[in-house]
Amino acid sequence: MSNPPAFDTSPFELWIGTNYSPTDRELAQLKAFLDKPYRQLASLDADLLSLLQKRDELNSTIHAHEAFLNPFRRIPNEVFLEIFKLSMPRNHNATMSLGQAPLVLIQVCRSWRDIAMSLPQLWSSLHIPFLDGSPEFARFHAARVTGWLARAKGRTLALSLWSDPSYNSPESTKILVEALAVYAPSVKSITMETSATVLDVLSTTIPPTTFTLLEAIILKRVGSVHDASRRRPGLIKIHDLDIWKAPKLNTIEWISVGANLHSLPVQWDQIKEISISNRALGQVPD
Repeated sequence: MSNPPAFDTSPFELWIGTNYSPTDRELAQLKAFLDKPYRQLASLDADLLSLLQKRDELNSTIHAHEAFLNPFRRIPNEVFLEIFKLSMPRNHNATMSLGQAPLVLIQVCRSWRDIAMSLPQLWSSLHIPFLDGSPEFARFHAARVTGWLARAKGRTLALSLWSDPSYNSPESTKILVEALAVYAPSVKSITMETSATVLDVLSTTIPPTTFTLLEAIILKRVGSVHDASRRRPGLIKIHDLDIWKAPKLNTIEWISVGANLHSLPVQWDQIKEISISNRALGQVPD
């Protein structure tokens, strides 16, 4: 490629940098003179664009392969499991909050998502709220819950059921409880802090013999449930809950419960631990 014409070869060299106004004839000469530089500039722009495209392609290739040099790729999944386990909530079961593990972990990157989704230990506990809403919302909520528990891949489960004391939506409750029934044989511990409606549907929907691995029941702050049972005939009383007949039940925790513990229909010779307290409870996890 020839070099672009220098100013010293320009017929307008004497007027460059001045306010000279060319004549019509000189305008024609000027256009003829600029034709070649215009073409050379266009050629250089094309060459530059081609070089930039090649540079971008090289950068993409380099960056794609440099990812394999990341030392995190060599960390075994077992190490990630221990790290992820340490990030799980310690004082309550896992929640469906995007700001807590395990859901916060799957938002970091695709690699962490794949690892977290493949580790059943991270999905073996869940706090399950019973929420007011339409049957359609209840089915949506039930699908979220069962999707979570499916990732536990058959591991024993720790569940906590919660509702507002005034919650009273039998249809929505039944939708969620029926979805949970599939996982009842895997439940090892269950915490219940719910309204009478939830306990009633739970007891009448899932037979106690279905809880084949259930060892611990924690009942929290349900004095209002007992009272509601007396005010509203048809709602089950605490000591009438069939879940107390779970064949392997050996631990009962009774926290701020307004009912008679001795009236429970449990196999007392199997009970190894009983804890009774009347302390004020902290905030329920979201």
